[in-house]
Amino acid sequence: MIMFQYKKLKFTSGKWFMRISKPLLPGTKKQVHVLTDFGSSTQTICQLSIRKGETKANAKLIAAAPELLKALQRFIKFADNQKLEYESSMIREAKEAIKKAIE
Repeated sequence: MIMFQYKKLKFTSGKWFMRISKPLLPGTKKQVHVLTDFGSSTQTICQLSIRKGETKANAKLIAAAPELLKALQRFIKFADNQKLEYESSMIREAKEAIKKAIE
């Protein structure tokens, strides 16, 4: 079995969270922000306009991305340490998802 190779990631550090802002001007849409605390201020990771019902769900998924990636990497490391004799489809899918996130 080939051990999975890990890379040092260069995304914004810190815990990511979501915040919905009120429209700035009449007739404009609310904004969903994915943010992180950066020292004494807050840094925007991304900003989405609320247009459909899934915008808030998308922002929640984006905010959870660093924690999801870390959990998936820990799962693969555990699987590698167990020296599994086979590669299940779940392990292949996990490795493909990690690769998509870091390459």
